[in-house]
This record gives sequence, structure tokens and C-alpha cells, in this order.
Amino acid sequence: MRDDELRSVAQWLPRRALTKAGLLDIEWVSNAVTVLEAGLWERPKDIYAAAVRAKTGGDPEMPVTQFVSVFDGQPVDPVFGALNALIYGFDPDPAVAAFLALHGTLLVYGPQWTDLVSELEAAFPRIATWTIEGS
Repeated sequence: MRDDELRSVAQWLPRRALTKAGLLDIEWVSNAVTVLEAGLWERPKDIYAAAVRAKTGGDPEMPVTQFVSVFDGQPVDPVFGALNALIYGFDPDPAVAAFLALHGTLLVYGPQWTDLVSELEAAFPRIATWTIEGS
């Protein structure tokens, strides 16, 4: 995929992750998504600091949730995944941003990961037909 396509994917994923994790109603989270979707790729320090605080239990607005991963049977925290999707969506490298935002979003969707794949393919039809060279 081209850099602009990867950037679009990296912008699209955090909103899905944060919505599914029930975090989009938190003001700073909603503001951060707005900044990301506006195309400001340099992660603002206040967003990063707030996300780190939330991931380490320092934000009382963050719910405590966990489920068992379908990938390896280990406990997964969807809040952690959603905040990772947000933080890494700002990465200056579009491929890194898309890949790590996808990883975080998959952690949120957990056992419903196929729903995310369907949503991603619907939003980005080129992904549905994309194959690794030689496969």
C-alpha cells in the first residue's frame, strides 16, 4: 500500500478501537482522535502523557476490563489495546502507524477479530484484494 493509504488506515483504526473499548466519550480521548484524523502526525505530548497515565492506572475514567485472548489464551486488556492504537496511530512512519494501530485494535476486538477484518475490508476495499507478493 502507498504511504497515504497506510496513513488513512492508521487514522481509521483508533476510532474503532476506542469506540469498542468504550473510551471515546472521555474528552481527552475524543480530542486526540480528532487531532489524529485531522492529519497532525506529530503526536502531541499531552496526548502521549495522558495515554501513558491511563495505561498505568493513573486515570480514574479508564475502565478496568480484561478477556482471554483467542490468539494465545493470555489475559488481554482492551483499554491497553485501544490506547496503543491511538498512540501508535501518530507514528511518523505510515507503515509502523498502520501496523501497530491494527495490533492495538485487534487486542480490543479480541474474539470478534473477524468483525474488524470485515469492517477494514469494507472501509478499504483495496485491502480485501491485497496479497503478499508471490502468494
